[in-house]
Formats: sequence, structure tokens, C-alpha cells
Amino acid sequence: MHLLRRCLSLYRSLAGGGGRASPVRLYGCDFDFGEFGDNPAIVRQTSLHTYEQREARFARRAVRPGDRVLELGGGLGVVSTIAAKSVDGGTLTVVEADGRLLPIIEGNLKLNGVTATLLHGAAFARDRLPETAEVDFFLLPLFTGSSLTEPKARKILRKVSVPVLCLEDLLAQYDINVLLMDIEGAELDLLTWGALTGIRDIVCEFHQPLDDDRRRRAMERLAEMGFANQTTSGKGQVVWMGRSD
Repeated sequence: MHLLRRCLSLYRSLAGGGGRASPVRLYGCDFDFGEFGDNPAIVRQTSLHTYEQREARFARRAVRPGDRVLELGGGLGVVSTIAAKSVDGGTLTVVEADGRLLPIIEGNLKLNGVTATLLHGAAFARDRLPETAEVDFFLLPLFTGSSLTEPKARKILRKVSVPVLCLEDLLAQYDINVLLMDIEGAELDLLTWGALTGIRDIVCEFHQPLDDDRRRRAMERLAEMGFANQTTSGKGQVVWMGRSD
């Protein structure tokens, strides 16, 4: 706790007093985390340079110049910015269901001199599309953990409605060949049911243990489509999978 207070104090001093602790430099980029910049968990992880570290490292290795990248779950824009700087002549499309995060992502892209197409909504595989044009999304006070599934043991800030987007339509419209995902458990449906035509590389944060039956089925399907593990984080949470062009 003492270390955390020191980190927060340092953040604020770098910000010029008692104001928001931003911008912060991570992985060669500058970031302003807006209303979440003073959150103790974010402060600690950014101070230790562990925030989104694995996702950023894998995305930087997976994305090549000229790629067309779709990121599902943009968060605070860390991986978005890394991907946007890596495409170098390609394109980045970011889908985020939490409307609070879209201006933060946009600001961080601008801060680093890169651009992307930002979309508000939640992506579903065509075979699993809801019958309605919008679905419920449960916001938590801190954006991490906000999801399409109502949390049972965590306090909800509020329930909102977000647009439904079809994964296959996004892949076709933006000619996607690299898929990045951090969507709080919804990755299983997309990987199990989605038609991943044209995708060369996938970087995905899983929110289930390695021995989860649903995760195992999703990985088996990916293997059937020719995807193989390129590298995996220590506990198997973040995985980079690829297949031949």
C-alpha cells in the first residue's frame, strides 16, 4: 500500500500537482487515461509497466505493415495505439462497447499521431446474432470487467444498451486479416462460431482457465482452421495464434 501511494504521488507530481495523472509513457507511446488515470490499479500497473504488456507485445509482433486489423475491446487505447503504429499503411478498426472509453481511445491515437476507425457496439458471430438491434451491456465503476453478462459478485454502475455488430460483416467491410480481442469472456462465442475467413493472426486474451471445456473446444476449432500457437503468456491468458497466408 505504501508503494502504491508513492506511485500515485509520483504520477500526480509529474502531472503538475494534484491533477490527473497523465499523460504517461508506455511501450514507446504516450497515453492519457482520462477519468481512469488516477485509479489505483491503473496507477500501479502503468508505474510497473505491466498494464496490457503482454497484449501490446504480442500485437506488435503479430501486426505487419499494410495489415488490416480489427480490435474488439479497445479499452484505454494502449493496444489500439500499438497496432495503429504497426500497420504503417494498413488500417485499424476498433470496436468498443463501453462508450466512456471511445473518447479516451481517440485521444490516445491522436496523441501518438495515428488514426483508426472507432465503432461503438458489441460484435457477435452471424450464427449467434441476437434478434434485437441492441443488447444490454453492464458497466462497472472501473471499465475492466464491464461485459454483456451481468456480474454476480461485483457492483454494477449501470446497465446500458449498445448496438449489435456482426463479426463477419466487419471482417468483410474492412478486409480484416488480423484480429485482436479482449472482450471479457465473449471471445469464446466468436472463436467457436465465427467465420474467420481471411484472418492470418489472432491475439486474444482469454478469461477462462486452460482446462475450461468451452475454451478447449474453441481452440480445437481454431486448430481445424489451421491456426497454431505462435506464443502464449506464462499462465496462458494471452495467446497469439497464426496460420499461413
